Amino acid sequence: MIKAGIHGTTDTPNARDLVRLLLIHPDIQFMGFANEEHAGRPLWEDVFDIYGSTELRYARSLDLSSLDVLFCLDAHRVPDEAIARLNTDPEFRLIVFPPAPGMPSAVEGNEKFVYGIPELNRKAMVRGARAVRLATAPAMALLDAAFPIARALMLPSSSDPLEVHVEGPAYDPARAARESEICLRAVQSSFGAPVHFQGPSAPAHSLRGMTGDMEIPCNIDDETLRNAYSEAYSDHNFAFLLPPGTELPTGAEDAPLAGCNKCFISLTHPEHGRIRLRAAIDPRMKGAVGNAIHCMNLLFGLHERTGLDLKPGE
Repeated sequence: MIKAGIHGTTDTPNARDLVRLLLIHPDIQFMGFANEEHAGRPLWEDVFDIYGSTELRYARSLDLSSLDVLFCLDAHRVPDEAIARLNTDPEFRLIVFPPAPGMPSAVEGNEKFVYGIPELNRKAMVRGARAVRLATAPAMALLDAAFPIARALMLPSSSDPLEVHVEGPAYDPARAARESEICLRAVQSSFGAPVHFQGPSAPAHSLRGMTGDMEIPCNIDDETLRNAYSEAYSDHNFAFLLPPGTELPTGAEDAPLAGCNKCFISLTHPEHGRIRLRAAIDPRMKGAVGNAIHCMNLLFGLHERTGLDLKPGE
């Protein structure tokens, strides 16, 4: 069994969802949750539905020498001992969530960390990587939607901005844009356009849905484009291009993938010479904790879907 722990804040959906997923994962022994402020309190007081499933209480700290993997919920507060162990113990894994808007990340620029989009970086994760910094949810939606086109070198090489309209919970547009630009240029070096994220944040009750919508100039026929997605994602488990004529809901309030770790992508041709890509995810699953578990599975050589065969819906 893989021994896993959590470090960081306790009062967020990510914290609660991660506890739930670690408790039901068939290959995980959940060892504890480190939060000095709440040390001694039962976890179920914050995650009420796990009452009866665990007697774990928050701890002041965790013995990292007893862990195989640590999930850090606060990117600006990654424990120094976790970085030190990553540098000295080849069996230890570290997964760091994105920082809150406006906050720095303690691991950005650290070459030991793979960028956490499995559709782009699965090979690196299964071939020796030991640390992952997770992507922000809007960057995940954009990159899953655009990666197959960039992989086939079909993104426009013009300098016109790639405008991405996002509907979903609050996010950091500057960070999402920076992540997206770096990744797309790494895949297709001729892509030099800036990426602009825009769109209102949804109210709190819409946290389970996020859609990203973008139009790009493209004169390539539909069959060629769809073949690019088939080639890129035929052996992947969570990113899917929908059949022609299938439209995704426009707004976050519909949350078609609530509770699910999938990304659904639609491809349409609104006018000659342009394509519209729309991606839908659950920002708490594919955009956060589900992706964290997906990356962990890859780091430990497990099947991608382990612990993630969840039914969509609330």
